[in-house]
Amino acid sequence: LPVSLAWPSLVQTGSFWFFYYEATPYFWMMDIVLAITLALTDKNDCRSRFRSYMCQAFPRDASVVLVDIFLISGLVDEDFRLFTMLRLLRALKFRAVMSMFENRLATRGNMVLV
Repeated sequence: LPVSLAWPSLVQTGSFWFFYYEATPYFWMMDIVLAITLALTDKNDCRSRFRSYMCQAFPRDASVVLVDIFLISGLVDEDFRLFTMLRLLRALKFRAVMSMFENRLATRGNMVLV
């Protein structure tokens, strides 16, 4: 992972990564809304899926959004290493999504599991 994922002060104003940091909180907020919506619209087991999301993935998702908001707004100094390292939690989410995508491709026979 590039260092610029955790420390946006290394990024030049007006570059792609600058826009990335400005748009990231909105992306993660929409991700939370979509995950809750999908959990609540499950016809088979709505309560169980909602409870599972709220207990397992929601704390991680919410912490990523709060860290981004605190750092972008300047409420917390970017030199506070704990908050900047927490930004890298989003890598866990991408890894989980890619694993799920690969498993679905493999079950359809489009990909061989290694």
